[in-house]
Amino acid sequence: MAAPRKTVSPRVLAVQVLLAVLREGLTLTQAADRFAAECADPRDAAFVKELCYGTLRWQPRLEAWLARLMERPLKPADLDVKFVLLLGLYQLAHMR
Repeated sequence: MAAPRKTVSPRVLAVQVLLAVLREGLTLTQAADRFAAECADPRDAAFVKELCYGTLRWQPRLEAWLARLMERPLKPADLDVKFVLLLGLYQLAHMR
């Protein structure tokens, strides 16, 4: 009997995709395809892509909002935290 597959949150996968784009120079499609196998449900894969495409599309505006909400800017090493916050802002502002 195969071990049950560990499910990963679509939001965690979205951050991993965005980091792969920025750190490894992959296209968004390449990065999304790399992590798509970790989605148990095709709807989760679509949600990951929507989060990523939307966050990158609106990134300048989201970063401006984030800067206004934060007392101090994040350190460059905190890129993963920054993307978690940007994804959250995108979801709040542009998704139901």
